[in-house]
Amino acid sequence: ERLGATLAAHLVGQEAAAAQLQDAVCDHLKNPQPAKPLVVSVHGPPGVGKSYFHHLLAQALYNVSGPEGQREGGSSPSPSAASRAPTLPPCPGDACPAYKTVFGTDYVEAEAQRQAEALHSAVAAHLRAFPQAVLVVEEYDKAHCRSRGLLRHLLDRGPAAGFGVNGTSFAQSIVVLEANVGWLALHQLLVEVGGDRARVSPEKAQRVIKDLVFSKWVGEECEDRVDTLKLLSLVDFFVPFFPLDRTHVAQVVRQQLAQRAKRHAAAGELSALLWDDRVVEFLVNKVEFEGELALEGAKEAPVVLSRHVTRALRRRRSSAAAAAAPVGGAEVAGAREFAELPPAPA
Repeated sequence: ERLGATLAAHLVGQEAAAAQLQDAVCDHLKNPQPAKPLVVSVHGPPGVGKSYFHHLLAQALYNVSGPEGQREGGSSPSPSAASRAPTLPPCPGDACPAYKTVFGTDYVEAEAQRQAEALHSAVAAHLRAFPQAVLVVEEYDKAHCRSRGLLRHLLDRGPAAGFGVNGTSFAQSIVVLEANVGWLALHQLLVEVGGDRARVSPEKAQRVIKDLVFSKWVGEECEDRVDTLKLLSLVDFFVPFFPLDRTHVAQVVRQQLAQRAKRHAAAGELSALLWDDRVVEFLVNKVEFEGELALEGAKEAPVVLSRHVTRALRRRRSSAAAAAAPVGGAEVAGAREFAELPPAPA
């Protein structure tokens, strides 16, 4: 329940992925004796929420009381619901030490053995300390064969491979594999259904992604085909994160504005920060798109706000200070705050 509310409040544009992942995690955690860790592989272009998902997962599992007044499940919240979302504690950090991210990035042959040994040591130490961990392997599709062998051994053999605490299983852990591979195929799936992502079945998306990973690894010819199939079979879900469109970027911009409003209010700099739809439209238009899809997902939104909103607020505070205006007065950011737009009609 808490995970669903957290994803709905913060993860934009990935309703289907959020629903699949919530169901998978909840089913796994409700099983008192799972046979192995839950393994989910998330795929999509940069900036669409893959890394944000496992941040939110750790926050929901380890250190957030259930947010109130927000819809649960996979649906995106309204702007007002997003603005009511709680400020989540830092994670990773002291509040959630069982959450760990490692990288599977490829290395040259001379470094591959050292990297595999370092990865083994880091993962083993973490799982011994936290048998109910959230372990993330970023860019796992780029991992060297030795590192992939470690991952396969870990998921297949578990404690027998030297993990766990005194033979205790870490089967209640959650392993998140993150990769960009397959995002062009996901884009093509969207094109085939006219952009309606609800018409892309989870089964079809999983088959497309799984086939691409298999083809990539087989083509590298660094392990037996059987070993490649074995590793892929240990992944429970291949979950697509689709590109974000203008509507989604607008939601992210509203969330970022709401977060800034909270920060300024907490710092005593403003008593209120308001904006109209023209401000959101202006900021969204500063993001680079190809057609209706954002080239870098939501990555550009914080940069755009820094360039335009931060400067506008600084100008207003400077003007208020020069006029000896009361500190903390209400601030309204309308489209006229930005020089590129004409003044609002009287």
